Amino acid sequence: MKSHGRRNCGDVGLSMLTGTTLGVLTTSLLTTQATQGDIVTLQVSGTVTEIFFTDQGNFDLDGSVSVGTPYQMTFVIDTNAPDLLPISDSGKYEAVSLSGQFGNYTWDTTPSSTPEIEIENDNGGALDIFIVDQQNPVFTGSLIVGGTPTPFDDILFEYTLAGFFLTDESMTALNSDALVIPEISDWGDDKVFTVKFGLDDYLTGFNERIIVRGTVDSITIPEPGAFVLIGLLITGYSMKRRSGVLA
Repeated sequence: MKSHGRRNCGDVGLSMLTGTTLGVLTTSLLTTQATQGDIVTLQVSGTVTEIFFTDQGNFDLDGSVSVGTPYQMTFVIDTNAPDLLPISDSGKYEAVSLSGQFGNYTWDTTPSSTPEIEIENDNGGALDIFIVDQQNPVFTGSLIVGGTPTPFDDILFEYTLAGFFLTDESMTALNSDALVIPEISDWGDDKVFTVKFGLDDYLTGFNERIIVRGTVDSITIPEPGAFVLIGLLITGYSMKRRSGVLA
């Protein structure tokens, strides 16, 4: 039986791998700890590496997010959640909540759409896969539509998604489709954070998307108070960028 690296949800602690400035700061602020009960909070952090536009002339970010901007995402799981996909080596679980922040943008779980965790053990005989995503989360902030800042509660916005995925070509990160706490060092190089924004083309006449991708540098169980500290770090970064201190 393969057992390399991964831990079941009841196990204690997580190792942390950092690759960015925020990751280093996160390591100094967060330490691993024993999980309490069946509800586990996990925090994902990294930096933006790519912003893809289908038509930047009509649809844009507000300027607070660029390549190198740090993000943080928090998701909460119930370690006793049932597997909704009763297929061998393929699992699907509902997460309790998902939220995140980068630049001036934040997002959170919407009552109409539950975040999901998908797990594939030895998918196609080639990959272990771990995915967390939220369809149509509740965003705050504004996008630039036709040169005008437009808040997310406007009916122009049709499709949004936030989440991350991990893959491991060695197929040693998982040994089943059971719900586990992912340990970052078990997974290969293809660790990607993604947020997508879209316009309702029936209302706007534009089939436009913005896709933001980033690294996944750490997955940690935060100590109390860490969320506030990380939020202050990100806010400070954004203020420096706007004042021209950072390029």
